Amino acid sequence: MAKKYESMVVVSPNMTEAAAKKELDKTIDFIKNNEGEVIKFDELGKKRLAYEIKHLKEGYYFLINFTLDESKTREFETVYRLNETIIRHNLLTK
Repeated sequence: MAKKYESMVVVSPNMTEAAAKKELDKTIDFIKNNEGEVIKFDELGKKRLAYEIKHLKEGYYFLINFTLDESKTREFETVYRLNETIIRHNLLTK
C-alpha cells in the first residue's frame, strides 16, 4: 500500500548545485521505478548547517514529497546511504 512521505536531503557543497540535483535523480528514479510518485520537489539552495557534518559547514538542501509502497522504504533509505554525496537525510510519514 502506497503511503505519503516527506524527505529532507542535505547534499555535500563540494559540487555545483546542478550536480547536487543530478545526484538526487537516483532517488527520484528509485521512487518512479517502484510505482511511487513524486508530488513535490523543492530546491532550498545552499545553507549553513547547524553543526559541522564530516567537516562541512554548508550543504545543498532539497525537500521531496512523494508516495511509495510501504514495503520499499528500507530499500529507499539504502539508496540514500549508498550515495556518498548525501551527508544527511530523513524520511517522515505524512
